[in-house]
Amino acid sequence: MHRIFEAHEILSMNKPCRSTDDITSKPMTAPQNDQVGGTHYRDLPIQPIDFIMKNGLSFAEGNVVKYVCRYRKKGGKADLLKARQYIDFLLQQHYPESGK
Repeated sequence: MHRIFEAHEILSMNKPCRSTDDITSKPMTAPQNDQVGGTHYRDLPIQPIDFIMKNGLSFAEGNVVKYVCRYRKKGGKADLLKARQYIDFLLQQHYPESGK
């Protein structure tokens, strides 16, 4: 069961509030420049997110692009298997009668 807190209870929890200065004082940069967890996308001439968004790809299509682009520098065979799984999802969605 969820409990509804009163405003005074929330304020008295002694957790520091994040200042808007933390957000507004930093210069805006392209998210592509702030890659978390490596440089496997940033090192590519065209980042997968740029290709995916400019071409209006679906979630599954975008994941195929993402995993194929990064397998050499990050996940190896596991990334190729993930890409294949998303291709299988697409085949199932668009060609359900043909099976695998």
